[in-house]
Amino acid sequence: MSNSFDNTKSIRNSPVCSSDFSLLESRTTNFVYISKIVKSWAIGLDIAVQLKSKGNRVIVLDGTHTNFLFRPPSIKRVIFLRRILKNRNIKRVRISVTVGVFDFIHIFMKTKKLIDTKFRENEDEKHLAYTYIAHKSGTSRVDIDDFNKFNLFIAVFKILLLQKKIRSVLAKFSPFNSSVYVFNGREISDSPVLLEAKRLGYATRISERAASSDKFEIYLQSPHTNQEWWDKILIFERHIKEHKIEVNMAASTDYTLNKMNGYDPFESRKWAHLMSNKVTEVRSSGEEYVCYFSVSTGEYSPFPEFESLGGYKDQFTALQDLTEICENLGIKLVIRRHPNSLGMDGVDREKILWKPYLKSKNVEYYSPRSRLSSYELARSSKACFTWRSTIGFDTLAWNIPTFALGPAKWAIEEHVRAWDYDKLKSILRNPISYSQTPNQRREIVERYALYMTHFGNPLTVFSQVERWGAVTKDSKKIRGYLLQPIVGLPSR
Repeated sequence: MSNSFDNTKSIRNSPVCSSDFSLLESRTTNFVYISKIVKSWAIGLDIAVQLKSKGNRVIVLDGTHTNFLFRPPSIKRVIFLRRILKNRNIKRVRISVTVGVFDFIHIFMKTKKLIDTKFRENEDEKHLAYTYIAHKSGTSRVDIDDFNKFNLFIAVFKILLLQKKIRSVLAKFSPFNSSVYVFNGREISDSPVLLEAKRLGYATRISERAASSDKFEIYLQSPHTNQEWWDKILIFERHIKEHKIEVNMAASTDYTLNKMNGYDPFESRKWAHLMSNKVTEVRSSGEEYVCYFSVSTGEYSPFPEFESLGGYKDQFTALQDLTEICENLGIKLVIRRHPNSLGMDGVDREKILWKPYLKSKNVEYYSPRSRLSSYELARSSKACFTWRSTIGFDTLAWNIPTFALGPAKWAIEEHVRAWDYDKLKSILRNPISYSQTPNQRREIVERYALYMTHFGNPLTVFSQVERWGAVTKDSKKIRGYLLQPIVGLPSR
């Protein structure tokens, strides 16, 4: 078994156990929207080809020219898209960014009104705007007045323009027995399309890349909702049991080992090298402590149905109870904030929100700028807590008592859910023995890793989809953006 960080090569081509094919169903018309984001483009194109191969009518809504990301797609990517669509006889509708004078003035004035009134009468558009604000600011807890007005105006203008363009296309068709596919659902480049499709009464499907770079998944509601995620795990387990499918345990083990060593398969990068292995006075003092690992709030869900339910409503509410109980029991609490909590400009806009939790003398706090290794910190702790960060899976894999204060995707069993004050207090009194044995932790790790390495629909056009671009079945690399290999432009 390999302990390398060579992406997910070890889990590619593992057995496929998926109910997702039932979502690639026969419809009168299937619209597939693709944006400039690499994963949206590659996975959307693959879905369109698969739908077409099943005899469905498919229309690709090509939004790669809607300039939310301020960087043009690579020439090879543009040519490849057109060639595939032409060879498969798939209709393409280009979502143009051009607009007439009258429409320009109308959208301009509406944008100004929305911002001036703080979206008072347009909650849907407000949520779409906050997707952009949160991404740029590193937090969704920022007031519109504190955000750059010019950048906000440009973003809202583009949102309204994209909505108008999509609406003009979809309104020509009947939503009856038709579907609209978008990627991720909360990206600023795709969420306006999802909103318009819902408004017009279309059935919607949301795609997302699987943990393995050669697969994708389809969601009826959202890839960000814990209940649908947990349902998929149960479907997967029932599927392999009923069909007696042999699973690739080596792939599952490699996934776990890589995660334990700081590799993120979704981001396709290793976090561990960014951190120092030095643990300061917490370890050297010999004092026992518990850890709290924060989540970044730079990803904002623009639709209410995207919100996961279960446990504390947010991490700050959870921290109030956690801090109070630790102080009452005389337990040292170490708070480690997520490195992704800074805005794109490097500003920590949530800093003031953390001050109330630093007044307790038993709290030790590490900011997003700290290079302290979260893994070394966790290994020396008595127990680990998080609202819903994926580091909880890693700490469970290290056999550390770990508890979710909210709807973490790995919290698939009751014994890892510290969802209220009384249960949290009972855990902190004795986290080692509280209804969580090493075997129970191992079981969650194995179930989660098996799902992550096996579930999903195989890609048919591409063999690999990553942040930087995609690899075709005949091993040709397609970079996402123009000049990317030269100037190293970041991908998403």
